[in-house]
Amino acid sequence: MKKTVVFIVAIALLSNCAHNLHHYHDYKKTRPIVISMHVGEMIDTEEQEQFGLFPVIGDFKAATFYGIEGGGYEVEIVTASEQLIVVNRDPQAVKILQDYIERYEEIKDSREAFEEKWQVVDYDDSGLPITHVEVKKVEQGIGRIICGIGCGFLGIVPAGIMAFLAGGGGIMQDIQDETTAYIVFIVVMAANIAAGVGIGSNADRNNALKVIKEARKPRVVE
Repeated sequence: MKKTVVFIVAIALLSNCAHNLHHYHDYKKTRPIVISMHVGEMIDTEEQEQFGLFPVIGDFKAATFYGIEGGGYEVEIVTASEQLIVVNRDPQAVKILQDYIERYEEIKDSREAFEEKWQVVDYDDSGLPITHVEVKKVEQGIGRIICGIGCGFLGIVPAGIMAFLAGGGGIMQDIQDETTAYIVFIVVMAANIAAGVGIGSNADRNNALKVIKEARKPRVVE
């Protein structure tokens, strides 16, 4: 039973890993945008250090932000040796970064209020927040469907046994015993399916996070 559940979860994880990242790689970039008047059109080395932006980028020199049709932004980052691109397709990405920069002195001491406001659930490799909104947008629900159905099938036999015992072990004395058996069967099946959906939901969320982090990794401009 346990091995079967693990197998079902593994299938769900593999299915979710196949998320289509088309929207992250196929987009229309617009003109340069000003994230905040605190930094202007280009973030230089001093501003990058001041606001703790892109901490994993070595030999940082400058960053320019471009809008993306449909939401999000593309950042062109120039270092001492190469040019990188980082893409963020969160619909709230520009507003989140603007709020972060403009309230940096307040946020740096405690990020709890900031993270609660924007429903931040994690951070990518560049230190940019990943929100619940984007996770839900990327999730396809494959895990919860597969696990819900799988645990439902796995629960048929246990539910049947429990219903059999609850109904008097096959000796139905009256309609009440039969009704009790049906109720027990339905309740146990519902619990199994709910447990499967819960497991699948966690798989969906974790894989959506992996997909977003992978898509947001800095890539070198050839």
